[in-house]
Amino acid sequence: MKEFQIATGGIVIIIDNFRAHHAKKTVAKAQEPGIELSFLPPYSSNLNPIESIWKSVKRVIQSHSSSLKNLKRNNKK
Repeated sequence: MKEFQIATGGIVIIIDNFRAHHAKKTVAKAQEPGIELSFLPPYSSNLNPIESIWKSVKRVIQSHSSSLKNLKRNNKK
């Protein structure tokens, strides 16, 4: 991170387009210490590595629980 900061002259955080990330308060808080927010293009889950992890987690949960009721029951065990 330090090397990137030196190369760019500041800190840049690359984030997805979650609505809260675009909130005026969020952007203002980031800008206070000089952080630049760079947003991924819309519908670009291929550029956001966490999306593949969430996909795998959902697949595992669905394979063990066919419904919300079953999920709750399995979670209590």
